[in-house]
Amino acid sequence: MSLGLGIEFFAALTSAAALAATGWLARALLRGQLPRNARSCTVLAVLAAFALERAAMAMQSTALAVVAAVLLMLVALIGLWVWRPMRNPGSDSAGALARANERLQQEVNLREAAERNLRQTLSDLRRAAVEQEQFAYVASHDLQAPLRNVAGFAQLLEQRAGAGLDADSREFLGYISQGVKQMQQLINDLLKLSRVGRSGGVMQPRPLADTLAQACEPLQPEIAKAQAQIVSADLPVVIADHQLLAQLLQNLIGNAIKFRRPDLPPLIDVRCTRERDDWHLVIQDNGIGIAPDQLEQIFGVFKRLNPQDLYEGTGIGLTICRKIAAYHGGQIWAESAGYGTAFHLKWPINPPAIAGPARAAA
Repeated sequence: MSLGLGIEFFAALTSAAALAATGWLARALLRGQLPRNARSCTVLAVLAAFALERAAMAMQSTALAVVAAVLLMLVALIGLWVWRPMRNPGSDSAGALARANERLQQEVNLREAAERNLRQTLSDLRRAAVEQEQFAYVASHDLQAPLRNVAGFAQLLEQRAGAGLDADSREFLGYISQGVKQMQQLINDLLKLSRVGRSGGVMQPRPLADTLAQACEPLQPEIAKAQAQIVSADLPVVIADHQLLAQLLQNLIGNAIKFRRPDLPPLIDVRCTRERDDWHLVIQDNGIGIAPDQLEQIFGVFKRLNPQDLYEGTGIGLTICRKIAAYHGGQIWAESAGYGTAFHLKWPINPPAIAGPARAAA
């Protein structure tokens, strides 16, 4: 009899503890205060399920008691499975810390490699700039001197021989003089190309009409000979390196005069409008035009679309224009429908003081 009372007392005590654990677990769930240790959660869940089983037995509900027993077993098994990898939380934390350190070290290595590559690139750019300076010196002195000698002696030969030269000899001397002139023009254009962005010019505001007049001044003989008409209206004040911008306009206007239609005097329209944060400059002509599949090729170095015996030039002028556009942080492109050509230049209203891509390439 006393044994039965003891068993009932133990059962009642266990039920009370289980019910208390159930209440604590419910309150913790509502407050979000569950312990981080999975083993503690498992114990609490088992006690809660045990309390449910005891309540079912007290209500003499066999079906509910069976469900509670099954729930008790499932909670215990799931708890053991979840708790299994967390039996040594210290080692898991150490592993996570080690993995985090490894990822951090990888990021540090990648950043150091990127910095090394950047330093190497800057070093290569400086070396290239020095080499271009050396090339400019050679081109302006060592290459020009022999050409001047050839031209000088050819002229001296023509003067001394005078009337003694036959027609073939005069023709040959003409070829020499023409070849020297073309080579000098090529060297000068290469010098201009290498010096874009390295002349010490500054970005400053100036009326675009003044820059256009500066560009047209050396072209006056060609303009008069071709009876070209250059029109412009309401050109704004723009911020640019106006020495370079004048060179760009001179190249484009010179091309418009050179590639004119034989039956029509050149008409060149220069206009500039603001488009949001950019200036949009257009130089439109009524010349022979450009084939659509060659509109991009014309900006390549030494790219000529017409025979040199028909149109003089070195094929570098438009390359210089593209480099000037890039120096201003802008872009240049051409449009043509087979009759006339429009060159478009876009650059920021407030261009960078030193435009990286062009100066680096200079």
